[in-house]
Amino acid sequence: MKILVTEDERMSRRLLEGTLRGWGHEVVVTSDGAQAWEALQDKDAPQLAILDWMMPGMDGVEVCRRVRENTAFKSIYMILLTAKGEIEELVTGMAAGANDYIAKPFHPEELRARVQAGVRMVELQQAMTADLAARRKKNLDSRRNSRPSGSSPAALLMTSTIC
Repeated sequence: MKILVTEDERMSRRLLEGTLRGWGHEVVVTSDGAQAWEALQDKDAPQLAILDWMMPGMDGVEVCRRVRENTAFKSIYMILLTAKGEIEELVTGMAAGANDYIAKPFHPEELRARVQAGVRMVELQQAMTADLAARRKKNLDSRRNSRPSGSSPAALLMTSTIC
C-alpha cells in the first residue's frame, strides 16, 4: 500500500521510510505539514498517512483537521506520531480526525500492528465503495431494462397519470 510519511526529523523519517519499505509498502516522504497536505491532494494520493504531530508550520493535527474538513479526503487513514504521551494529547489528536496514535519512541512491532490495522480499514472501505458502486450500477441498469421499449420517461408518466 502507498503510505505517506511526514516527519521533520531526518533520522526518524529515514527510519520510518526504511521500515515501511521493508514491509513491502510504497512510501511517499515529506518533511512538513504543508508538503503532506499537498501530497494528499494528488490524484493518486496515499490512503494511509503517518504524520508527526510537532512540525514547523503546519503540524500533523492541522493536516488531520484539513483532511476531515474536505469530503474528498475523508477515507484517508491517519496515524499521528508524537513524543506527546498524555491522554489530553491523544484526545486532541483523535478529535482532529486522526484514526490512530503512536508515541515516540515507537517499537517497530507496534508500528507494524497499527499500520496493518490501517491497511485493513482502507481496503475494507475501498471494497465497500466498489460494492456500492456496483449495486448502484445494477439498480440503474435494472430500471432502464424494466421500461417498455420505445417508451420515454415522459410517456410513461403520462400513461400512468391517465390510467
